[in-house]
Amino acid sequence: MFERFVAEYFPSHITALDPATFTEYTPYFIVLFLFLKCATPNPAGATKIEREAEGGTWSNAQKIRSAISFHFAWVKSCSTQMWSKQSNGKFVGNPSLSQEVTRYMRALGRQKVR
Repeated sequence: MFERFVAEYFPSHITALDPATFTEYTPYFIVLFLFLKCATPNPAGATKIEREAEGGTWSNAQKIRSAISFHFAWVKSCSTQMWSKQSNGKFVGNPSLSQEVTRYMRALGRQKVR
């Protein structure tokens, strides 16, 4: 489901999901997918993702992140290593464990608790 999302919304960036060609944008695709699945829809939104947001719960967001973490850890063989940039500029680790995704999850949790 996540890979289909990237292919549909960001077709020119589908290679960012391959561990050999990770980019600094890879975690942001995870954030945008979580946004699509869990943010409150905004019919007047400026972007397609805002208008099509599904309004899932905090529990849904946690399960989605867990599934994406599993996918990158075991299917893509990224293990459960933290996401980081090496000195040669290459990104390694599990992008769902990045600071960007963690920050978004915290913000979403605060939003959903209200």
